[in-house]
Amino acid sequence: MQTAAKEGAKVVYADIIGQEGTTTKQLFNDPPEGYRFVTRRKLSNRVADSMQANWSLRWWKQRANAFLPMNLLISRFMRRHTKRPAGTVLTYSESSIVFREEPWVLWAEVATQVAGFSDDSLRRFRKVIERALSSPNCRGILCHSEAARRSFLRHLDADSFEHKLRVTPPGWQVTPYNPRPKRDGGPVRMLFVAGNTMPFRFKIKGGAESLEAFSALRQRFPNLELVIRSDVEPEIRKRYDSMPGVRIVSGLIPYQELERLFQESDIYWYPAHCLMSVSVLEAMNYGLPVITTDYYDNPEYVEDGRTGMIIPHHRHLPAWDTSEEKVRRALETPDHELVKALVEKTAVLIENREVRERMGHAARASLEAHFSLAEKNRKYKTILDAAIEPQ
Repeated sequence: MQTAAKEGAKVVYADIIGQEGTTTKQLFNDPPEGYRFVTRRKLSNRVADSMQANWSLRWWKQRANAFLPMNLLISRFMRRHTKRPAGTVLTYSESSIVFREEPWVLWAEVATQVAGFSDDSLRRFRKVIERALSSPNCRGILCHSEAARRSFLRHLDADSFEHKLRVTPPGWQVTPYNPRPKRDGGPVRMLFVAGNTMPFRFKIKGGAESLEAFSALRQRFPNLELVIRSDVEPEIRKRYDSMPGVRIVSGLIPYQELERLFQESDIYWYPAHCLMSVSVLEAMNYGLPVITTDYYDNPEYVEDGRTGMIIPHHRHLPAWDTSEEKVRRALETPDHELVKALVEKTAVLIENREVRERMGHAARASLEAHFSLAEKNRKYKTILDAAIEPQ
């Protein structure tokens, strides 16, 4: 069992089915004031870790989830009578419904998450899910974004639990801001960050379009660099690895090296075909203007023209709250307009250092005001306090 030792704190059981991401780890390492979180490392966590690193396994899981979501199956039948640890006052669940007779709160990035990230399964099991969310045992639904809240309203009859939907954006630890001086005439550097040891994330986060856009920009601005912090599919890497100005950093690296990449960059690229990544907040922490798409919740974190720039998303994409498989199928049809928009918006920042630095300062200020870990924990504490009150 993992713990974050704080004497006298109220203990919350983090019932996690699957991989523990950044949001989860923050709860263990930097919980809201007056709380600490504990969990049990389970077989489902180890299986999820394996699937995250293997796209073919993820594909089979997604196909299975369209018929019978694994997280719903585990929660409904295999975990229903498992007691939470003694001494805990509340259960916190990511992605999964809790069917045990105990108070619990749910965190979700999208409504389909509770049904294996499949809109087909969500429709099939919606009555079961609606009853669980309407139950007095469910004390709150922490929505990753306003887009996530709308997703619940769009897919489910939420009349009996809409009041439980609370928008709680992710947060990032604000660190001392000491931007490195950039010399005049030096190269302008873009940074793109996706997953390490997970090359399949490269495309869905806009990596292919980033390389195509850089190829066009390099013809106009020879003194230009692109650093890609991601594992990349071999066929894509073979095509671009020798391109002047491109540097691909793959595999596991120390955080100090990643921090240096942020510090040495001028613009952060996230032309994503998926929801917001905390790497966007990380870029804001280092005073970088962010260029992202208007897809799903990304515009909630980047203010167009002030903290970065928003470009239209891939024209063929379905809504993110369908399934990742459907999104990936749509990406098989290229959208050159997205690449064109990325080139045009980036060119503005390349040509005007004052504008990109002003946007970078505004991005840092936005993080401090709205998306800091302290602000996130303040909101979480309010929800947790209400959730443990007798009903």
